[in-house]
Amino acid sequence: MRRFYFILPLLLLFLGQNCQKQEDPKPRTLPDPTIRMHLIEDAVNGQEILLIGSSVCQFITAFNKPSGPGQVVEYRAVQDKLPVVLADSDGNSYDVWGEIVTGPNKGLRLEPANYMTAYWFAWGAFYPGCDLYGRPGIDAPSLPPGNNGWLIPYSRLALGALPGAIPSIDAPMYLDRVIEHMPYLDDTTLCLVLKAGKEIFVYPHPVLEWHEIVNERQAGLPFSVMYCPLTGSGNVWLREQNGQEMFFEVSGLLYNGNLIVKERNSESYWSQMRQEAVAGPQIGSKPSAVQVLEMPLSTVNKMFSRYKLLSDDTGYRYDYGNFPCGDYCTNDDNIIYSLFFDDPRLPRKERTFGVIVGGEAKVYRASDF
Repeated sequence: MRRFYFILPLLLLFLGQNCQKQEDPKPRTLPDPTIRMHLIEDAVNGQEILLIGSSVCQFITAFNKPSGPGQVVEYRAVQDKLPVVLADSDGNSYDVWGEIVTGPNKGLRLEPANYMTAYWFAWGAFYPGCDLYGRPGIDAPSLPPGNNGWLIPYSRLALGALPGAIPSIDAPMYLDRVIEHMPYLDDTTLCLVLKAGKEIFVYPHPVLEWHEIVNERQAGLPFSVMYCPLTGSGNVWLREQNGQEMFFEVSGLLYNGNLIVKERNSESYWSQMRQEAVAGPQIGSKPSAVQVLEMPLSTVNKMFSRYKLLSDDTGYRYDYGNFPCGDYCTNDDNIIYSLFFDDPRLPRKERTFGVIVGGEAKVYRASDF
């Protein structure tokens, strides 16, 4: 069964390409001295940020830098001790989740920044003229106003799929690092990774590409994992607001090619990249983000000795080993839906890391780390 994308009134069918079968990932290995963590201390819209990552490991994470009267703390990257990546001048060491694992403040945690990874064109379209680390700015138009009861231009919405055509996963099943039944996964497979309680949960892109949303509850934490294959953007939101539990699903609508999700109970519509309810009773509401890392499966295996891997045993017979939109991920000229602004500073499909503060974004390239 394949997914169909529509640009009204023309129907486009994108046939998935065959993916070469790969051997299962290698087991966890000893730290590689060639892997270097890199720390960037920066400011986004007035908020001081600590960014730590590795272009070799292909992951970046970010935290709000603590501040206070008389507080002078220096930070440095930690090498060869994954998942420990950061240390400070007070003798504390931090893991990738920002938790202090050794030192006088053991058990405390840095506050995660609001961030996500996405294709460059998505940042340009949703945050026109956004800062690009270490590079000149660009003149860009202001965001257009909403209309017809939406916070975004109703006329620019596109129908990407018929309602209900892309089912969310509401009863996910997991494997304990055993992937014999998912042979299309290999070391290069990108995944979204989060921590709930003491357990690590890993959501591989090849499954998310066909469902886009996983509604889950673990360790008392209700959350939704969201991934838009057209903008390459992944994040995790709490499924609770004002004491009410929410359930998200794919609406079929797109804006700038990006996922518009529907909250089932209120029938409100939320923009993933904009991170806001853009229509319906919850309009103007902001989601509470859960820290999530994007990294290849090889890095997952380096960092974590145990984890729960989302299974493709979903009840649907999708061709999970094949991307549903052909060469879309690698072809910069293959932009299916119109963009409000097409920023030429980087290749459109370059995966970039963005931090969002107060509605403004600053974007970083993997090569910066």
